[in-house]
This record gives sequence, structure tokens and C-alpha cells, in this order.
Amino acid sequence: MSNKATHPPDTPLYPIREVSRLTGVNSVTLRAWERRYGLIRPQRTPKGHRLYAQDDISRIERILQWLNRGVPVSQVADLLDQPETVEAPAPDAGTGLASASSFWRSLKPSTFPSWKRSTIKA
Repeated sequence: MSNKATHPPDTPLYPIREVSRLTGVNSVTLRAWERRYGLIRPQRTPKGHRLYAQDDISRIERILQWLNRGVPVSQVADLLDQPETVEAPAPDAGTGLASASSFWRSLKPSTFPSWKRSTIKA
């Protein structure tokens, strides 16, 4: 992690407690996502406090969309970093078995390289 600013100087920055309030994600969880999975990379103050830009908050919201669809947190980073090959699910996308099934069928096999075809049963 770098202490150097990655956003323009006039970009508003939010402390972790405010990001937690805005997103509904516990601050302990935000720190774990950063440390364990590298999902978010907030800026740091000289004393080490995390500061999040609006881009970071938007990324957290996309993470939540994937998690709400049942994707394990350990696989979300791969999905977020892919260029438009896999679209993030819409927040108000249909619910139920039919829409979940069509969502999973829409993913390309390369999305989850660690999954083997022989272990996936329909």
C-alpha cells in the first residue's frame, strides 16, 4: 500500500467509519477485504489512517453486488478486474432460482479457472 495520493487533490476522501456507514459494510470487514484479498486499496494518512475516494466506495458496492449473488469473496477480485467480459449483476436484478441459474450459465468458463468441468454437475 502506498501513502501517495492516487486521486486528484480535490477529490473528497472519507474515513473508514463513514464508508462503513454509507455502504453498510463493517469496518472490520473492509480491512479484511483489503488485507486478505486486496479488493480495495484506500489511501493512507501520514499516521496510517485509511481514506476512501468515491471510486473506492463504488468498488465496494460492486463487491457487494457479487457477494449478494453468491460469489465467494475469494473470487470477487478476479471478476472485478476483468474487462467487460463479465458484467456486474444489476442491484435490482430478478430474484429466484431461474435468474440465478441464468446468471451462472452466462459466465464464461474462463471466469473461474480453478473450477474443473468434471466437478461441476448440472
